[in-house]
Formats: sequence, C-alpha cells, structure tokens
Amino acid sequence: MSKQPKKLVSHSHGSREASGDIPLGARLTEALSYHHADKLTEAEVIYKELLIKYPNNPDCLHLLGTVLLQYGDYNSAIDLIGRAILENSGDAIYHNNIGIAFQLAGRYSDAEESFRTAISLNDKDGGYHNNLGYALQCLGKADEAMRHYETSLLISPEMPSTYNNIGNIYRAKGMFSEAISYYSKSISLKADYADAHNNLGVALDAKGDTAGAIASFQRALSINPELAQSHNNIGSILHRQGLMQEAMDRYKKAIAIDPELQDAHNNIDIILSGSNAATKLDG
Repeated sequence: MSKQPKKLVSHSHGSREASGDIPLGARLTEALSYHHADKLTEAEVIYKELLIKYPNNPDCLHLLGTVLLQYGDYNSAIDLIGRAILENSGDAIYHNNIGIAFQLAGRYSDAEESFRTAISLNDKDGGYHNNLGYALQCLGKADEAMRHYETSLLISPEMPSTYNNIGNIYRAKGMFSEAISYYSKSISLKADYADAHNNLGVALDAKGDTAGAIASFQRALSINPELAQSHNNIGSILHRQGLMQEAMDRYKKAIAIDPELQDAHNNIDIILSGSNAATKLDG
C-alpha cells in the first residue's frame, strides 16, 4: 500500500503579527509565495530568519515544519509542528500536517490521533477524512477507514487519492473488479497518478490480464521512473515468464531505488534458491 503523497501538506494563509523590527506579515507572505511555488530553499531561509526574531510564532514554526516534511525530514517536521501546536492548538491544519509527518514516519497510531483532532476542529475538509482513513487502513481498521473515505468523497468527490485508497481496500479483500473500477476512477481524475497506475496493474494481474498489468506498470514508470514497486512488479511478471535475468535486473533496480522494498529482496532470494515459489507484486 503506497504512502500518501507529501503534497497533501497544506499551508496556513494568515499571519499572526508580532512587534519588532522585521515586518512579520510581509516577510511571511513573501515566504509563502516561495513555498507555494515549490521554491523550498528560499522559503526556508525566510522562515528561519523570522524564527530568530519570533521563536514561538506558530505560523513560522508550522511552515518551516512543512518545508522539512517536504524534504523528507519527518522527525524534525514533527518537532517543529508540535511546537506550533503548543502555541496554538486550535488550528486544524497544524494537526493535519503533523499527522502526515507521523504517517510518513510510520507512526500510524499518532497519525490517527492527529487526524481525529483535525476533524474535530474542521469536519468539512475531505482531505482530513481521507488522511484518517489511510491511517486507519494501515492499522488494519479497514471498515472504519472505508467510512471516512466515503465521507471524504461526499465532501470532495473529485479527490483521486481517496478512490485509490478505496481500491486498495477492495484489492486486499480479493475484490479485484471493484478495485479496478476505483483505480480507473482515480486515474480519470489524475492521469499522471503513478501509484494508481501501479495499483491498477497489480489488480489487473490478479485478474489474469498480464498485458494490461504490464502496460499499467510501464505507464507508472513513464510518470515516475523511480517508482520501485513498478520495477519489482514487472520483474515478477518476467520471472513468471521464465525470463530470469531480465527479472533479476528489475528487482535490482527496485532495490537500488528503495533498499527497504522487502518484496524485491524476497523475489531475488527465490531466483537464487532455484525455488518455484510464486513471486510477489507490490502495490
């Protein structure tokens, strides 16, 4: 099951003024313009500058935390956004974003708690319900996750990640036709959604549509050449077809991208052992 994309991070749009020589509002607006343009380095410089003058300003703490979250420094993001929450516990965006950081760090119970708090503060944001659903899904609470996904779609009916996540629930239950339908809907809303293409490929393969599966994995890789799961999945199909060297090359490529992708390691072990065990696709 793929992680939620980091771009789910949301930003505060206001500013909380403080006295001093630096005009907080103007500089924060400038930093936000860089942040929204994905010029993270420029935004980071200004957030840090402001925090020297206003070390407890919750917006600056939160926004610097989101930059570090986007860099992949989840622990530092958790620390900074946590400090922002200590200063202002009533902002749903803060709780949502620390939840995303917990989620990406694999701390799903903490993520669940944060998303529940975000929803308690603002239950009209479909993204918050989607994020809580994903955390619950990772904790094995599929039925409750589905309820939040359904709520998410009632609020935000064109959210691609929610359809993808529902597809994952159906696929885990062996309901591959339903999974394919939801993955296809996700892709219809976001044609360049690499994870959904990969997941569609896994479901198509489970239905016996090998050609369709390969096409989906190749499409995923055309969007994101660094999607390790799709390299592993093509390798698994090549392996089944008896093309061992080609399969091995794909597994090694997957591991070069993501050294912790256990399915690819296991699949290499199967080849090296000469076993006839089935290789595993990853979605």
